[in-house]
Amino acid sequence: MVIPSATELKQKGLNFKQKNNPKHILDISFEDGVLKIPRLEITDDTKPIFANLLAFEHSKYGKKNKPFTRYVAFLDNLVNTPNDVTILQECEIIENWLGSEEEVTLFINNVTEYTDFDGDHYLAELYTEVNRYIGLNFHKQRAKCIRDYFSSPCATISLIAASILLVLTFVQAFIAVYAYFLPPAPGPAPIP
Repeated sequence: MVIPSATELKQKGLNFKQKNNPKHILDISFEDGVLKIPRLEITDDTKPIFANLLAFEHSKYGKKNKPFTRYVAFLDNLVNTPNDVTILQECEIIENWLGSEEEVTLFINNVTEYTDFDGDHYLAELYTEVNRYIGLNFHKQRAKCIRDYFSSPCATISLIAASILLVLTFVQAFIAVYAYFLPPAPGPAPIP
């Protein structure tokens, strides 16, 4: 089971947030449309550390419980393009010390190259919840509305102005129709 990339998740209405006070780096949670992930600092030393941890897990546990391997697979699912890295950097989940977003993308995608991801894992329930959340049409439409109509102050002001103009047009039309069908009653006769 996999989840879409950060870009796709964002487009489908899911938000990302840095997890405050995580128990450990593997402490990922999802609630109310927010995926909370502990901060990850990616430096030149991260690649050999990840490679060694993956090798240790594979030599010690074989095909059974490999939580760090699942964590790296989770990152690999989230990051497919430099734009995915940018989204995670803006949410302060990834701190990039490699230089460019392309380098981080290559690092995350290459570190999982020779790793198998069979079987159940500790993130399986989270994957199910995320996929269920993004599968609901309401969340997609809400995200699209926010992206299209509230992405900048100018767009928001334009939408509000257009809404006010539309309401005033309806009021004007109602008053005109009302006056046509119910003309005002004749008043008292003028005094000579």
